[in-house]
Amino acid sequence: MPFEVPTTEKWSTKDTNTTDFPYTSSSQAFIAGFQKLHLVPNDSTFSGEVYAFKATSEKTITAYVRGLGVKEGTGNVLRWSPAYEEYQAGVIGTGNSTFDAGQSKWTYRVNFTHAFSEPPQVVTCFHHFELHNNKPWRLTCKATDIDKTGFTAHINAWGDTFITGGYLYWFAHPSDRKGVVSGDVTLMDTFRSKGKTYWPSGAFSRKPRICFVGLRYINSDSNTDGVNFGIDYTIEDDHVKFTILDEGRLEGASFSYILIE
Repeated sequence: MPFEVPTTEKWSTKDTNTTDFPYTSSSQAFIAGFQKLHLVPNDSTFSGEVYAFKATSEKTITAYVRGLGVKEGTGNVLRWSPAYEEYQAGVIGTGNSTFDAGQSKWTYRVNFTHAFSEPPQVVTCFHHFELHNNKPWRLTCKATDIDKTGFTAHINAWGDTFITGGYLYWFAHPSDRKGVVSGDVTLMDTFRSKGKTYWPSGAFSRKPRICFVGLRYINSDSNTDGVNFGIDYTIEDDHVKFTILDEGRLEGASFSYILIE
């Protein structure tokens, strides 16, 4: 039966190995995100697709990364019952509208299944992205122009980055609902505040039991050495402490997060 409350699970996959998770109901809703990603170009080239999660049937959802130069990906998946009508989510990307390989900006208007009473909070993170050649990795996804009925989704690249496509997960929740807080943490934030992100007073009646994170932005000037980075977190009584780990040549990164009581 569907989950009575939202839940998270971790996933990890190496090379082309896959990790399957029970998907007990085809009507369950879920989003997934990269928590750590290791890309090592082969002969100065990265090619292929990097998926956080993909539904392979009505009964399983599979985590995997694949493609030349892809070493490993780890992350988490957030699942909940559709009975939680106050949560809305989906996947949107370049296949939903005209997109030419090498195009640096993509936008698409997303309409909610049903309108919110007030403009909600909208979280985005990468479902997958497709890059190739020995170009810098500079890529971001975001939501703008959020209103009661929808928002505008963006996938942008800059500099010499060459993308052939990409998709993002989105998750919307009422901005005034207690028990759920979402936001964004950057590499610079972890230096300025030692990674401590405090939630608004009264947002939770107890310490959150769920922290979902997903990669939203990456900036690496050189992919010849590869990138190996990710984020860890610890939930405290009044804040969550994030630590962004970088073992490559990372200039910037950002992760979206969702905290649920």
